[in-house]
Amino acid sequence: MAEPAEDVNEEKIRKKKFREAMPESAALLDEEIPPLTETKINRMIGPLKRSRPELYQALDELERQTGRKKTLIVSEALHHYLLERKYIQSELSLAELYEAWSFLADLQEHAIRNFIRLGMLLFSDEYQGMLELARTLQGQAPPPPRRLPPKARDLSERLVDKLWKFADPMIDWCLEQMMKSMAKAMGVKQIPGYQGEKIPVEIITEEDEEKT
Repeated sequence: MAEPAEDVNEEKIRKKKFREAMPESAALLDEEIPPLTETKINRMIGPLKRSRPELYQALDELERQTGRKKTLIVSEALHHYLLERKYIQSELSLAELYEAWSFLADLQEHAIRNFIRLGMLLFSDEYQGMLELARTLQGQAPPPPRRLPPKARDLSERLVDKLWKFADPMIDWCLEQMMKSMAKAMGVKQIPGYQGEKIPVEIITEEDEEKT
């Protein structure tokens, strides 16, 4: 037979209040296999009333004094009991336990300070300015050079070869004429060390033009 919807909702509300009131105990109890729920704690309180009425009476008195339910008081007591057993089994003295706790607290404090500094850096004006500058420089970067298609590269290479065939002999002739002019100005027949290519060039002077 299914439970009424009101009972189910009330159970969920009780579990939520239990987790909000004692989150550590609830998490610790959830680690048990199977988990030690509030219902199971209630089942533990029933036999306690019959076997140890004085403990149940003390539990009832705590409930009236603190205003907390018996299940919360028992879960807190179990939580402290488990922590106590863990510390006893570790064989640590109170001084060693205090030093370890202080060391852990210092580590947590340094970690919190580092997180705060990191947050201040990320939201600072200087950091935002560096980001804006990086974005601006990245946007102003020149585009990569465009590569010509294969047909255009072949055409440009052929044009360069043809122009060079015309320009090469003309450059040699200009160099030869320059060397002759320098030799004439220096009073020598020919400057040694130059072995230019003999290029047949027809030079037409003004007298030749008048004759024609």
